[in-house]
Amino acid sequence: MTSTAKAVYAFLSGFGLPVYGKNNVPIMEYPNGEKRPVDMPYITYEAINPAPLTRAMFHTWVWYRGDSYTPVFAKVDEIESALRDGGVSIPTDTGAVYIMTDDSTPFAQEQPDPDKNVRVMYLTMILHADTE
Repeated sequence: MTSTAKAVYAFLSGFGLPVYGKNNVPIMEYPNGEKRPVDMPYITYEAINPAPLTRAMFHTWVWYRGDSYTPVFAKVDEIESALRDGGVSIPTDTGAVYIMTDDSTPFAQEQPDPDKNVRVMYLTMILHADTE
C-alpha cells in the first residue's frame, strides 16, 4: 500500500497544489479561535490499493474557493492533459503504478458544495498496480 500511496501522491503533487488524503485536510486554528480547513486551492484523493496486476477506479477532488469556475476548470484540464495517450507510469520500490482515465466514465464532474463560494470537481481515474 505504501508504494501505491506514494506514487499517487507524487503524481497529484505535480500540479502545483497541496495534496491531502480525502479525510485528512489539515484543520487550522486562527488567531480569533476559529478552526477550519486550510485555505483552498488543494487536491484531495482517496487511498486505494489494487491487488497486484489489477486495476481499480479511484477518485480525486480539486477544490477552489471563489465565484469563478475558470481556475478549477484549468486545473482539471491540466490533470487530464497529463493522462492523455494512455496515462502515466510512476515507478515504485516494487514495480510501477499506472494512472489513466476510464473511457466508460466521465473524467470530471462538478460536486456541489453547501458553501456557494466553493468550486469542487470530482475526478475519476483508473489505478493499475504493477507491483508485488
